[in-house]
Amino acid sequence: MRTIEKHIWHVEGGMKQGKRLDVPVHMTPFFIGRGQDCHLVVKAPGVSRKHICLELEGNTLFAKDLNSTNGTFVNHKRITGRVAIQSGDILHLGEEVLRVIRQDSSQGTRPSVADNQYESTVMMSIDDPALELVDTFVRHEEEFTAMLAAKEVAVVFQPIVSLTANEVVGYESLGRGVRADLPDSPSGLFDLAERLGKAGELSAVFRTKAVEECHLLPGTPLIFVNTHPDENLSRDLKSSIEEMRMATVPWQVVLEVHESAVTDTKMMAELKAILRDNEMYLAYDDFGAGQARWNELVEVPPDYVKFDLQLIHEIHKKSKQKQEMIRKLVDICLSQNCYPLAECVDSDEELEVCRDLGFTHGQGWLFGKGASASSFTDGTSYFSQKDG
Repeated sequence: MRTIEKHIWHVEGGMKQGKRLDVPVHMTPFFIGRGQDCHLVVKAPGVSRKHICLELEGNTLFAKDLNSTNGTFVNHKRITGRVAIQSGDILHLGEEVLRVIRQDSSQGTRPSVADNQYESTVMMSIDDPALELVDTFVRHEEEFTAMLAAKEVAVVFQPIVSLTANEVVGYESLGRGVRADLPDSPSGLFDLAERLGKAGELSAVFRTKAVEECHLLPGTPLIFVNTHPDENLSRDLKSSIEEMRMATVPWQVVLEVHESAVTDTKMMAELKAILRDNEMYLAYDDFGAGQARWNELVEVPPDYVKFDLQLIHEIHKKSKQKQEMIRKLVDICLSQNCYPLAECVDSDEELEVCRDLGFTHGQGWLFGKGASASSFTDGTSYFSQKDG
């Protein structure tokens, strides 16, 4: 072990209350792990007793995983053996994220580090498992990218019913994860995707999977598929819309656009025209979840307006004033020749009020939970069960 007289290399991290961790690599090899004999003690989940060591040869710093249980990652990639470290590289061990910085000798001593603060063994102990760097490290990037490339996802379908005809008229496709090393919930997958800048790609993969499996549904129902606000709805989707139409004949597709993305009337008009050219329909999703887009609803009326959970949940218990407000919203949709659809209808009481308020369509656990396309059969619905 030799002492590095000038602290050229430093390990950085974030700490509580906005403070920064800044530890000089003052000797080599420099050990990082949970054990008290390490130079930098990191008490975060998933960190082994001696997890990683940093070794200096000449002017080059190397990182070496010490057979840790969960592995060491450098810039999102798991390492084996030794790898050379560049200034600014990100280290990930367990649930901890650190960055290695090389100080230019012309910059002098880093003011945040006092040389006499450190001994030759335990340099500093971190017991905060929620440290973060400014440059956010995304776990499982490699696995997520492989999942997208292989389209390794699943979809389930949830019935959409006509409240006037008392029958299933369509199904919404809902994405799910299938890999053990990634989240299975769509929210977990989209959280990863958004941090990686790949939310649009994930949304497209879910749509592709829905198109592949919709043929297993009974009859020729409408197929509702989702978009993500990150997608450019007229430019990015034009070719995929044409492909979807060719792949789904004689099924017809309804493209759902989240309320937050319905902000550009010119783009929405272009999208609606593209959909019409391909005999497809447009829906505004989660209406009422945020700022209701009344201007867009009037300027570019969709075919369906899906009212959000917060408006429908326990609607039978809401005040008469709130019910009348929702009735007026439904009436506006009807005046624009839009079908108002109540989402998340889970009880007979909610259904009764939704019908009274003028909703033409409904969706929710009352009519069926999300399931594989092959699990549905003709006549299997809430209404047929009630009639039976």
